[in-house]
This record gives sequence, structure tokens and C-alpha cells, in this order.
Amino acid sequence: MPTQRKPVPLPIEGGWAPSLGPQAEKVTHLTTVENIYYELDGGWRKLPGAARVNSTQLTEAAVAVAVMSFFDYWKSGTGWSPTQKRMIYAGTQLLKEDLDGVWDVIKTGLESGKQGHFTTFNDLCIFSSTSTVDVPQSWDQAAATTSNLAGSPPKFSFAVPHRNRMWAAGVPSNPSRLYYSALDNVEDWTGAGTGSIDIDLNDGDNILGLASHKQRLWIFKGPNRGSISYITGSSPTGTDAFARVPFTRGVPLSAQQTIVSFLNDLAWVSTRGIHSLSATEVFGDMKEGFLSFPIQKPFTEDLALGSMNLSQGINHAWRGVLLWTVRQSGQSSNNWVIGYDYRFTPGRFFLLNAYSAASLGISIHTNQPRLFSGGYDGYVLRHDEADRNIANVAYTAKVTLPFLHYGVPDLLKQTAWLRIGLVPQGTSNITVQWQNDEESSASAIVAQTGGAILGGGSGFTLDTDTLAGALYSQRYALLPGSYRVQQLQFTQAGLNEDMEVHDLAVQLEPAGLSEV
Repeated sequence: MPTQRKPVPLPIEGGWAPSLGPQAEKVTHLTTVENIYYELDGGWRKLPGAARVNSTQLTEAAVAVAVMSFFDYWKSGTGWSPTQKRMIYAGTQLLKEDLDGVWDVIKTGLESGKQGHFTTFNDLCIFSSTSTVDVPQSWDQAAATTSNLAGSPPKFSFAVPHRNRMWAAGVPSNPSRLYYSALDNVEDWTGAGTGSIDIDLNDGDNILGLASHKQRLWIFKGPNRGSISYITGSSPTGTDAFARVPFTRGVPLSAQQTIVSFLNDLAWVSTRGIHSLSATEVFGDMKEGFLSFPIQKPFTEDLALGSMNLSQGINHAWRGVLLWTVRQSGQSSNNWVIGYDYRFTPGRFFLLNAYSAASLGISIHTNQPRLFSGGYDGYVLRHDEADRNIANVAYTAKVTLPFLHYGVPDLLKQTAWLRIGLVPQGTSNITVQWQNDEESSASAIVAQTGGAILGGGSGFTLDTDTLAGALYSQRYALLPGSYRVQQLQFTQAGLNEDMEVHDLAVQLEPAGLSEV
């Protein structure tokens, strides 16, 4: 160990990766990442807040209902004026919102608690679910209620458009059969040009998902051994007839709603983890092909794998993240959202536990794509709000580094100071906690104040003061005690309080060197 102080930058080189172990020489990964989004330099910012869309709780028989599906429905129409409606499946009903915060019932009598699926075709909104008794519904924004989808369609659970046809599966009586409609007609399932294709009958799995990707229709089976196939061609007959091509086996799917398209790839969830199509193509069913390799420990130890069929995922492309809602073991509802930031190579995981979501969706709001979630409490939340609260409730952002030995694991050392490079977000504080070896943890408060705050007690003088949020500042904390390994944690738990951290560094010295 040198006899002089040694500054050690701590660049964040990876995301949430509890499977990579509790210690490291440098910050190759993080052991806890809760309720943050990453900054592109590897730092983080507290998760934006969320506000309720509906002020009146959705109930049936005076009991709150779970919002199991959310969908942003746009109808092209004519005259260059598309119209937008938001759709949900909650309890036994389908409801629509006219961007006014009021959910209007357009269908009653459905089976509750199922996985619902919305899509569009030729300006029609199509709804189906995993119910064994309900039939697919259609709605055109004009009628007061939905209608049974015309044309004697199969009782499918989900459907996707592909090559100007609707393709459907998840039929209880034929769980391995793939159906397709007539060309350009979602209401014709029995006439010319319609048909079906059986995918590995009686193999112990069901068709659980479909995706149109790279001019192919991908078919996912599960939830047990699993397989993936794809359909080529553009016509039922002729030189470019539909043909089924087996792709891989041993990679299952949990539910249609977990399939997410992003960049040039597809990702989905199974009881084994989070997969991607390109990774599967390169590595087959090898563990290294899983996107979720860094977080396999939560999959094997924390999650209720038997409820993965109720998970849902979305691509929040505006932020460059994929999100999947899942539930912990022992929970009766989805209480985690696992996030994957694909702007990094490799991508970085994080965890959102500030809210519970039965469903997730993206909808255009004030000309921006915003995250929406449906809760179990009869409310829909609109996320990406500037105020850091979830329906006026505080939540905690937390980032924990692994135990660090700074390249000298066997020598005693001490930290003269910790430097935090941040953009001050108001006058709130950040709590820094540290643990030296096996000693009890200690903590200190780091003030963010770095400028005048609009609306703050000191006021803001135009052309004189500097907005705190526009600054980059360095804050220092003294971390007493000697150690061989040290763990650092950063939290911000205040209501409507924020934090934005961009870089970290420590000043090391041999244990026993006095302060200068």
C-alpha cells in the first residue's frame, strides 16, 4: 500500500447484477438498483413519479378491480385526423377513455382476472383473453359497445397482424393450432384464403405467443420444455406458400404479453429467465444466451415462477428500456417491475418496486410516449411525471455498490473522503451509507443544494441566479473507520424529492494515516 493518499475513481461499469457476487475490485456491477433510471454516463436518477388517470376508483360490487390490460388505440379514419382512445380490461368489463380521465364501460359480463390482449386491424380494435368462455371482441370507436368479432373466428386468446392477415392462437380446444384470416379481412376466418397450421401437436406444450418480426411470423410454445418456430411465405398456396420452419427447442415462453420488440430483436420471459431472439439464435439454450444472466439469482430464489403467465412487458423506447411486471414468491399480485436498459452494451438491469402493476402500456400523452400501468386498486397510473411521488406517496431510490477492495483486498485502508458528482435536484438530501468489513453500517447526509430553486424559499432572480438543476456539483462525505472491503449505498426517500448522481470517487490512504 503506498504511503500517500490515492484517489480512486469509481466509474459504474455495469447494472443490477446480484448473480455476480457481493464483492469486486471495481464497480463492475451493482448489488441493489431500485427505482432509478440510468444516465448514459453510468450514473442514475430517481425514477420519475406517477399520477392517477382516473380520480374515481374502478369497482365492482364495491370492491376494487384489477386493471389487467391497457392499450393505446388509434383509428386512422380519413382527413388526416386520427383519433385516440385508451382501452383497459378491468374486472368483468372493457372500458375506454376519451383522454378525459373518465373510463366508460363498453362491454360487461367478461370473465375477470385473465390475461387480456388488444391489437388493431383495419381500424378495428380487437380484444381477446385467456378465458375459456369469452369470445373475441371488436370495437370501432363509433359504437356504444363492443361486438363479438364477426366471421366465426376461433376462440383465440391473442392475435397479431402479419402480412395483411390476422394470425391467432391460444384456442383452448386446439392449443397447438395456429389460425389465419382472409387477406385484409379480420372478420373472415372460414372463406377463401383462410386456414390453420398445426405446430407440434401433443408435445406437452401450447402455443403461448406470436410475433411478426423480420418478415416472419414467430410462434412460441411453452410453458414447459418450449420451442420456437416461424412461418415463411405470404400466401396459403403458390410459389410463396406459407411454410413452417422449426427454429429451436428448450426455450419456453410464459405468456404472449411478455414478448417485447426492441431495436432489431425480440425479448420475452419464461420461468427460466429473460431471453432474446438474437441471443437464442447465437447460443441456443445455453445459459449464456439469456439476457437475464446477471439477475438469474432473483429468478431462482425470489420470483413466483408459477405466476409468470400473468407477467407483462413493454418497450419504453422513449427511455431506451424494457419493462416486465412480475411478482415475488408469497405475493398475490405483481409487485416488481424488472427493467433492462438496452442503450448499454451489454444492457443493464434495474428494479422498480415503487408501484404494483397488473398491466403495462405505452400511450401518447401531450405528444410524448408515456408509460402507463394498471393497478390492482382500480386505478390507472400515468408515469414519467416530474414530481417524484406515486399518487402522492413517497418512494425510495436506492443504489448499492458491491463490497470493494480497491485492488488491495488483504491490506487495511481507510477512506479520507467520498466524492459525489451530481446535478443538484432541489434542496433535498442524499443519504450515504457505508459498511466496513463486517462492522455495523453507518450513514451520513449529503446536501444537494447547489443553486436557487424556482419557487423555493430564497426565490429565484432572473439573469442573476443559476437554476440548481442546471449545475454540476461535487459533494464530499467523510467515511471514518478502517477496512479491507467497503460497501457504499445511496438512497433518496423524500416525497417529491429527487437525486441525480453522475460520478463517484474515493480518496484512499493506509489505515492509521492522520488527516491532512
